[in-house]
Amino acid sequence: MSDINFCAIKLIRLLFGEVVECVVSCLAKKGGALLRDIVSRSNLSKSEVDTILLCNRYPRYIYTSKFLFGDIAELIVEEILLNGQIGKEELLHQIKCRLPDITEKDSSPPDPAQVQQVFDQLANDNFIIKVGASPVPVDGKKSLIDHDTLIIVENDTTKDGSTPKKGNKRSRSEDNSSTPASKRQHLEENTSQTDPMNSTDDLQSFWRVNFSRFHVYFRNEMIVEVIGKRYDSVAAAIIRSMLELDSNPKEGDTVTSSTRLKEIKAKLPKEINITKPILEEYLAILQEDNILCGGSLDYVINIMHIFTEIAKRTLECIVQQRFGSNFGRIFRIIVHKKSLEQKQICDMAMLPSKDAKAILYTLMVEKFIRMQEIPRSQDCVASRTFHLFSIDILDTSTVVLSRSYKAITNSIIRRDWEINANKRLLDKSDRLKTMKKSILANTDGNVSIEDTIRELEESITPNESRQLKILREKLDRLDYSEAQVDVTIFSLNTFLSLTRIQAKDLTAK
Repeated sequence: MSDINFCAIKLIRLLFGEVVECVVSCLAKKGGALLRDIVSRSNLSKSEVDTILLCNRYPRYIYTSKFLFGDIAELIVEEILLNGQIGKEELLHQIKCRLPDITEKDSSPPDPAQVQQVFDQLANDNFIIKVGASPVPVDGKKSLIDHDTLIIVENDTTKDGSTPKKGNKRSRSEDNSSTPASKRQHLEENTSQTDPMNSTDDLQSFWRVNFSRFHVYFRNEMIVEVIGKRYDSVAAAIIRSMLELDSNPKEGDTVTSSTRLKEIKAKLPKEINITKPILEEYLAILQEDNILCGGSLDYVINIMHIFTEIAKRTLECIVQQRFGSNFGRIFRIIVHKKSLEQKQICDMAMLPSKDAKAILYTLMVEKFIRMQEIPRSQDCVASRTFHLFSIDILDTSTVVLSRSYKAITNSIIRRDWEINANKRLLDKSDRLKTMKKSILANTDGNVSIEDTIRELEESITPNESRQLKILREKLDRLDYSEAQVDVTIFSLNTFLSLTRIQAKDLTAK
C-alpha cells in the first residue's frame, strides 16, 4: 500500500472511527468487488483519495474563512465540512443555534441577521457553491436528507456551480421565449403564488465548500509571500494587485490574465506611493527574473516559473534540515548547475573529495539526486567514463511528497498512541469540565458556587495537572507539525499539477 493511501486511511479513522478504517483499509488492498464482497474488497479512485487527503487541510480552510469574513464564516465553513454537503435552511438554523458560542468585544453574541449576510459573502466569492436541491416530498412528509457523504467527487457543474440535472424539461424562460413579456410576467407571478416551493427553492438547495477557490487563495498568498521575501514589500504589493486583477482565476492556471500598466498603478494601495517610472523599473526587474511575462504594456504572472522556484527552494531546505549544511551546499550547486562531475562538485563546494563522495552517495540512496554514466569509448571502462550527477525536480518532488504524507501518517499514529496512553486522565478531565459547565448553567444567582468549583478543580492532583499540560503541549506540537507539512504538500502538489498541465498543453499544440 502506498504512503498516500495509508495517510488517507488514517485520516478516515480520525473522522469516522476504527470500524470504517478497518473496512477501507481492507478495501484499498483488495481492489474492486461486488457488494457482498465489500468486507474484503473495494476500489478507491484517485479523486476519492485526493478528497480524503484534503481532510488534513480542514483547519486551514476554517481559519482562512475566519480571517477573511469573521467568526460566523468560520462556523459556516466548519459546519459544511463536517457534513460534506448540507441544505441551506438547515445550515442557517444550525449556525444561529451556535451563535451564543461566539462573543464579540462587548461580550455579546452576534446578530442572527448577520448569518445570511456572511453566507452571501462566501457564496459571492465562490468559497461555497451550490451542488443541487433536496427532493420535494410528494406526500407532504419531511424528506430525509442524507448527510453521511463526506467524500465528494468533482462533477461537471454549470456556470453558477450547481450540478446539471439530467432528464429535466426546459426551463420556464426557454419555454416562454415566444410569449410576450407582459403575459410571461403575469404567468410567472401566478406560478409563484400557486407554487410555494418556488419561493423556498434556494433554502432547499445543497451547498458545499469549493476547495479549488481556497486553493487559489492559498496559491496567491504563497506567491505574494515569496516575492516579498525575495524582493521587498513594494514588489509584493505589485504582484498582489496583479493577482487581484486576474479575471476568473483557476487552480490549474500556469499564467494569469494580462494586466495593463495603468490598471496595476490604479490597483496599488494608497500607502504604496510610487511614481510610474519606478513602477516600470519594478516590472522590468520582475520580467528579467521570469516572474512576469509579456510586452511593455501588458503583463502576466508566470505562475509555473514561480512554483518551480518554490519547489527547488523547498527541496533545498529539506535536504539542509535533514542532513546538514554540507549536504545543502552540494544539493544547491547541483540544482543551479544542472549536471556536474564529482571533481567539479568538490571544487565548487570546497569540500574534500572523500566527504563529497560520501555526501553524493547518501543523496543518491535517498533519491534526491541521480547519476548518469556517459562512456567515452565503446568498452565502457570506468576510467574513461563520465559520471554526471544531476537532479530531476519532478522525480525528487514526487519522492518528497510521498514522504510528507508518510510524516502525516506517523503524526496521526503518534497522536493516537498519546491519547490512548492517557485515556483515563483525559476522561477525568472531560468529566470535570462537563460538570463545571453544568453547574455554571444551572446555578441560581443567589447561590455561591465558588466552593463547588474549587472542589472540582482540586480533584485533579498537581501531578495529573502536570501530565495534562505536557500531553496538550505534545498534541499541539503534532498539530503544528502537520500544518507545516501540509504547506509543503500544497506547494509540491501545485508544482506537479502545473507541470502536468503545461506538458499536456504542449502536447496538444
